[in-house]
Amino acid sequence: MRYTERDHILNTASQKLLNQIEHQKDIFIISNSTVDGLVGSAILLSSIHNSNGNTTIRCFNSLKIEDFKIELMKLVDEKHDFYVFVDFDSIFFDLITNLIQESYYLFVNSDSRNLDQIIEKDKTVTFVNPWIWQNDNDKENKHTSSSLTYLIAKNFDRKIIHSSFLPIVAAFSKNIDFNNNDQTELKEILQSALDLNLIERKKGLNFGASETTPIVDAIENNTAHFIKGVTWNKENSIKILEKSGIQITDNQRIRTWNELEDEDLNKIFNALEKYIEENYHHKNKSDDNIKEMKKRNRDLLFGYNYILTNEEAGSILKNIGSFSKSLDLCVSNQTFGLGISICLGDRNDTVIQVKNQIIDYDNLLKSVSNKIFDEKWRFYDDKETIYVNGEGILDEKNIDLFTSILEKSVSFADRLICLRILSTESDEEYKYTLIKPKLAKVDFAKMKKKIYDLAEIQGDLNSNNTRSSSTSVIVDLADKIEIRVPIINLEVFLSNIKKIVLDAKRS
Repeated sequence: MRYTERDHILNTASQKLLNQIEHQKDIFIISNSTVDGLVGSAILLSSIHNSNGNTTIRCFNSLKIEDFKIELMKLVDEKHDFYVFVDFDSIFFDLITNLIQESYYLFVNSDSRNLDQIIEKDKTVTFVNPWIWQNDNDKENKHTSSSLTYLIAKNFDRKIIHSSFLPIVAAFSKNIDFNNNDQTELKEILQSALDLNLIERKKGLNFGASETTPIVDAIENNTAHFIKGVTWNKENSIKILEKSGIQITDNQRIRTWNELEDEDLNKIFNALEKYIEENYHHKNKSDDNIKEMKKRNRDLLFGYNYILTNEEAGSILKNIGSFSKSLDLCVSNQTFGLGISICLGDRNDTVIQVKNQIIDYDNLLKSVSNKIFDEKWRFYDDKETIYVNGEGILDEKNIDLFTSILEKSVSFADRLICLRILSTESDEEYKYTLIKPKLAKVDFAKMKKKIYDLAEIQGDLNSNNTRSSSTSVIVDLADKIEIRVPIINLEVFLSNIKKIVLDAKRS
């Protein structure tokens, strides 16, 4: 088999790490506060322990850049022998390079920022990123950070194959489509997990429900792919099941999700599709658009459910989607130790803690969402863009809670999301967030450039700790931008942002 640049980078990274393990060095793993970061770090922790090495994990939030810099400098002052950074944006590579000698760290991530400059500087393979060997920016990334740490660990730890399901959990948190032909390398890891019977793949409706959930509850509480008028509406959920013609009860007991046959699932989908048509989702759409929407809805709702065979029946961790959701909540609640414990296989009190987090999350999500949907002035949908006024309901901690259901929703997944809230840091400013869901057709790069022009920023993010009277960008990710807007600038900003959005939709 031909030895490729991919092999060289992964093997060199593995050898660097193994050398530290064999010499009993103090290896410090720093995870970004993401599901991919947690999973990738847990994989490394497990492999290093399997190889009798010494390691510790700490989780940092890199969104607050200045805070991250301070924490990083404190960490370097602790003088550990070797560092591994997992799932941090490439923009941090220069900062780390300036603080730590090249031979004493690995930087593992999967984004595509600033790669030319980094590759130029990286002479000893400290930077592990798939775009280096893919060399094709037109295709989707074939890796996550955790899939890379898995491949690095696999080179020296044979036992790690029994954790091959974990990179698939992380991929779910990034909404990666395993039906996409470009996801070749992730599919190889998935196939390994399938071959080892760690994962069972079942095709059917994907509502994110466990197999033992009663079918009415599964439809009513479907937030995996929110359907306006159905999700959180028991009456309509029952009506849809009745119209589908399937048998709902068995001896006066409502049937559970795992009791349904393929024919039942198809009937439920057909009833849902009819409901969507009858409730104005297709209003003013051309025949081609309606056909495209129907295909999109089937792709969203129908697909493979991935079941973890070693988890107990009825466990919140049985389905990979709910496992991923559990880790997402550990990140948002900053219960990072709990997330790491789950990844490492702890199933004692951790499952109870996770279940309680999910119950609290579901209750808060329902409460927040219903308040916003019930007040028409808070939620405006022009079928291409959603404008949300979350003042007094949403704050910085639960923005993602609400927008996550919109991004994968049957009703709203193809819309740009524009959301505004009052800042928790100052009574004199708003925070305005724009999010591009995967299915939204908009030139987001063009939009972000115009926002930077509007904010009079030349590219560098402003410090979270800097207060000024000017509008400023404080978060800039591939599919999300967050802007701080002083109250005195709000009216001018809103009039300009609407023009920017309209212009980006036309292009």
